[in-house]
Amino acid sequence: MQYTVKLGLNGLTYADQVEKGRMHVEKLTGNPAFTLPAGLLPQLSKACDELEQANLNVINNGGKSDHLVRRQCAIDVHGSIKEVMSYVQAQAGNDLNAINSAGFQVRKKNEPVGIPSAPDNLRVS
Repeated sequence: MQYTVKLGLNGLTYADQVEKGRMHVEKLTGNPAFTLPAGLLPQLSKACDELEQANLNVINNGGKSDHLVRRQCAIDVHGSIKEVMSYVQAQAGNDLNAINSAGFQVRKKNEPVGIPSAPDNLRVS
């Protein structure tokens, strides 16, 4: 079975994205299963700090520019986590324990749904 690393950011609040990013930094710091580029984890950590501050600015002030900055910071966090995810996918290979040790989950394997049944009680209006 081939495992595919799951990004796991859909539906997360900004605060949850910060928490997830920091969790990956924590789990990958000193993890012997992965050799990451030198600036990758500090970059993710900085992006999380900036998103956290931008989120606080929106909560406290809520101006249009604050919302724009927060969206851009969220995009930066997303990109950083995605970059980390790609290294984890490449280096973990098919080792589920290594993927989990980095704080990521795996996607379900796609399965065919088969031929759908014919619709019942179909009428033209």
